[in-house]
Amino acid sequence: PDLLARNVLLIQRAVKQMHGLIDDLLDAASIRASRLRVSKTDFDAVQLMHDVAEDFEADAAERGIALSVEADGMLAVHGDQRRISQALSNLVNNALKFTERDGSVTLRLRSDALHVTFEVADSGRGIAPQDIDKVFDRAWQSDETAHLGSGMGLYIAKGIVVAHAGEIKVVSVLGQGSIFTFFIPR
Repeated sequence: PDLLARNVLLIQRAVKQMHGLIDDLLDAASIRASRLRVSKTDFDAVQLMHDVAEDFEADAAERGIALSVEADGMLAVHGDQRRISQALSNLVNNALKFTERDGSVTLRLRSDALHVTFEVADSGRGIAPQDIDKVFDRAWQSDETAHLGSGMGLYIAKGIVVAHAGEIKVVSVLGQGSIFTFFIPR
């Protein structure tokens, strides 16, 4: 029974990964064709930040990484909640992938009269200066990290942000970490 249960869990995990990859490929194709659909409604961005962090709490704890959110109160945003959550999740997933044990990942939310700014900062390995301009390219990965995923997460995050008439950027220092920031109009 234990072997059977373990095998069932392995199969379920593989199916989930394949489903995720298929969804990523479909999203990437939609982005490339400039046809990514967004369904905008009003939602609370602070709650979204906490929900995304909660989704990654177990993974962060297992990796020995401190995961925190710097956002309080309520902030109404008009956008596609599912898609913005997807973009934010892609950034958090990457941050956790490239942050060592005892490191940290922080989600921050800010706003001004014109924009809502989402930020994911990590204390990870950072990105080589020559690679900064490539990180949002479709299926691009550095040679050292090619085994860690499909290379679609940042491309999809950028496509989602652009579909919201927003902008995404990264600032990174090798050995000190990265800060991915995206903003969307209020």
